[in-house]
Amino acid sequence: MSAPIQESSSFQLPPHFMATLIESANDAIISKNLDGIITSWNKGAERLFGYNATEAVGKHVSLLIPLDRLDEETAIITRVRAGEPVEHFETVRRRKDGKLIDISLNVSPIHGLDGQILGASKIAREITDLKVAEQRLEVSEEKYRTLFDSIDEGFCVIEMIFDEFGKATDYRFLEVNPAFERQTGFVQAQGKTMRQIIPNHDDSWFEIYGEVATKGEPTRFENYAKEIDRWFDLYAFRVGEPHENKVAVIFVDITSRKKSKEEGEKLLEQLAAERAKLEYLFDKAPAFVATLQGPDHVFELTNPAYRQLIGHRDVVGKNVLEALPEISGQGFKELLDKVYLSGEAFTGREVPIQLQTEPDGSPEQRFLNFVYQPTFETNGEVSGIFVHGIDITDQVQSRREAEIANRTKDEFLATLSHELRTPLNAVLGWSRLLSDESLDDEERVRAADAIQRNAQLQAQLIEDILDVSRIVSGKLRLETRPTELSTVVEAAVESVLPAAQAKGIRLQRVLDSGTSLVSGDPNRLQQVVWNLLSNAIKFTPKGGRVQIRLERVNSHIEIVVTDSGIGIPEDVLPYVFERFRQADSTSTRNYGGLGLGLAIVRHLVEMHGGTVTAESDGDSNGSTFTVELPIIALRSVDVITENSPEREHPTAHRQVSFECLPELEGLHVLVVDDEDDARQLVTTVLQKCGTRVTSVGSAAEAFEALQKLRPDVLISDLGMPGEDGYSLIKKVRALPPYEGGQTPAAALTAYARVEDRMKVLRAGFQIHLPKPVEPAELVAVVANLAGRHDES
Repeated sequence: MSAPIQESSSFQLPPHFMATLIESANDAIISKNLDGIITSWNKGAERLFGYNATEAVGKHVSLLIPLDRLDEETAIITRVRAGEPVEHFETVRRRKDGKLIDISLNVSPIHGLDGQILGASKIAREITDLKVAEQRLEVSEEKYRTLFDSIDEGFCVIEMIFDEFGKATDYRFLEVNPAFERQTGFVQAQGKTMRQIIPNHDDSWFEIYGEVATKGEPTRFENYAKEIDRWFDLYAFRVGEPHENKVAVIFVDITSRKKSKEEGEKLLEQLAAERAKLEYLFDKAPAFVATLQGPDHVFELTNPAYRQLIGHRDVVGKNVLEALPEISGQGFKELLDKVYLSGEAFTGREVPIQLQTEPDGSPEQRFLNFVYQPTFETNGEVSGIFVHGIDITDQVQSRREAEIANRTKDEFLATLSHELRTPLNAVLGWSRLLSDESLDDEERVRAADAIQRNAQLQAQLIEDILDVSRIVSGKLRLETRPTELSTVVEAAVESVLPAAQAKGIRLQRVLDSGTSLVSGDPNRLQQVVWNLLSNAIKFTPKGGRVQIRLERVNSHIEIVVTDSGIGIPEDVLPYVFERFRQADSTSTRNYGGLGLGLAIVRHLVEMHGGTVTAESDGDSNGSTFTVELPIIALRSVDVITENSPEREHPTAHRQVSFECLPELEGLHVLVVDDEDDARQLVTTVLQKCGTRVTSVGSAAEAFEALQKLRPDVLISDLGMPGEDGYSLIKKVRALPPYEGGQTPAAALTAYARVEDRMKVLRAGFQIHLPKPVEPAELVAVVANLAGRHDES
């Protein structure tokens, strides 16, 4: 019934609101398409032309046009097609009863959402009375006088008064009709000038009437008389000879209409204010919200939370399957249809949905709580569906992870009971048999061997459990010292060799004699190698092959254990280093163990500043585990080998003298710690190795220095006042690479729990160094970080 109101924000007034305004207008408001077919018809049009909407809508507008006026319609449509409005066009039209009426037309183009012109909106007002008045004035003075005295419109003839410069400054009332006094409230105005009646009368009146008098062109206009607080609709035209400067004015008091319009505008302002509030709530709501229209469920509005949920796709104006094709076949379209047809709301709880949440991403599973709420027209019919809800994917995943953790814990406890009881059963059984004197010497030897073997197995299980406990509590510490890895590897190989020989497994060693030293705890490193070799032997069938390779690769040393065993399933591979994880935890499994060994390996390797990875092509294709450890940045050191008399901490009785490798010389390291002593210790150690050090006491200073100086490595404390190390590394990682965003970084902190280490790595640090740190370990870490930075 009017040109579409294009949505400029994410909220739209109900469609029936504008329709109500149009229906209540006094003027005839008609819309038609570019072919002249009437598409809407309000009550004002019904009053003016006599046709109701049923009779008029769908008919050609020529229904209202006399034959001799049809060319006017062609001209009007041509101007509308060009996007040009037609204003105050006076013409004649035919009513339903055949009566011709004078009307004034205002015609405006109707634009679609894409800017194309779809048709025209026409406002028609009857001016028959004014036209008749003009005609009667022209016919005769007698008729003029009759009209003059009888019409309801105010009428007057004025004489314009000009100054010596030709500017209209006043006018005198020559004639006024009875309606004049009623319309204006001016009593006995005839013969008086306007300035005499209202001295401060607005100059616009004089300018308009003066132009009509001088140019002779009639004009119709609306104007406000401030002094009497009235609005008038006026038609002014010149009468008499031009030199007489006479102007006739026909007018109607439209104050009530204007006030109604002002009240309507105030109402619209109030609605706009309410709309702004609703828009704010709509946009800021934490829940996702969308409105769908019609039986095809076409998106009308979406709020930011909804747009984020669907990957910021443009869905407005599209039906639900066109906008979100990935939900086809998941039942949501059917649910919407049911709600639309039944008019009953639907509530979904923890509903899974495959949804594309990134613009160019693939659909991923989300979980939603939502409501489909039908919306209704004033007649009670369903018009659309209001969708609102929340994304609970994180809560569901957290709960499921907790359930998995609890199930894993239960499985571990069951496995622990089994693994502890199995060797205990052998120990107790053979112990009882040893007390039986009927055993011969060979059987007694076999019993002693069985007791010893199972006691050692149980001791290893207990040691693994204690190691995990130390890891979880952050109490596992390293006795680091310069260590030759080949010695560690040889010792581990010797300890597993009997098990390999018992299964006929060929154990191959490929040891690079040119490997350098590492800074580490030789006992813990041997534990790492032993665990990897033991696993390889356990999961390799008889007659298989296990290889351990030790070699230097750039700035680190690699220990690679490869076997020809059963392999690791693809779905298990990402979790092999997690505690209690096993490919088979059932009571029918083929292999024993608690699922702790690889978790301990990973933690010990990372405590040494290294990494461990696992690879496998799946079932029966073997596995490869690779440990990378940084090379120690020392030349002249005390080295622990298999012939060393004692394995004691190098600082127990003597100080280690550092002669650093050339790789450290010239490096620039940025150190940040709010504790002066701790900062000075790190600075001193690194400077002794020829490293250039910039030390600062706060995260803010560190961030500024990093951008300006571009160091090779960042060493940062975590717990600092004002801004901590986590905040610092997040800001650094947000920088582009050319501003230092990829600077290698280590966290040097007294927070030493496992969760602290994980938080450090997730935040963006490459390495977690728990305090107190050994100088040798610190130097090794810096060398390793700088080496990685060079490779990248």
